[in-house]
Amino acid sequence: MVSSNSPSIHSCDKTLNELKIKAKLALKAYRKDPLSLPKWAAHTAPAHSDREAELKLKNVLCAVAKKVGFTDWQHALHVLGGEWHPGEDAGTFWYSPKCGGLLNIWCRDLSEAEEQLNKQPGSLLFPYKKQFDIADEDYVNAIGLHNQLKKLRQNNNRNLAALYGRTGWDEFSYSRVSNIFNP
Repeated sequence: MVSSNSPSIHSCDKTLNELKIKAKLALKAYRKDPLSLPKWAAHTAPAHSDREAELKLKNVLCAVAKKVGFTDWQHALHVLGGEWHPGEDAGTFWYSPKCGGLLNIWCRDLSEAEEQLNKQPGSLLFPYKKQFDIADEDYVNAIGLHNQLKKLRQNNNRNLAALYGRTGWDEFSYSRVSNIFNP
């Protein structure tokens, strides 16, 4: 919960709506042709032997959440809905397998990460599960935010944990979702 002294926290309405749209489009396509279900959602489809079972929106929402780095839809709502706090599981939303070969500084908590961020003027801080990653421009490119790099480098935008839930957060998270579904 946010204290009354905290800045106003905004959920990622645009981002959450985009995830809902992705789920509804996948479900609609499935209902027209079960073979058209995207690969990322295939595990949610009823088994071929259970033709009476119907694929439900809640199952596809869970698949969408997993695709973008959360454990389930509730986890995505918690993080993108403005309830996440540093130290809680942020999922792998701000990470891509393309980042695996990059050298980054990994920090166990936010204070350590902010200290490292201050020592690295061109770097950015991203939440990753319960840890934090201090990354460079290559990382930003790997997660598909290259068009946002200039905005990310401005003032407090370099620290996505501190930016969480504030103006700009929804824009950056929406760009991340767009890149995940349209690399």
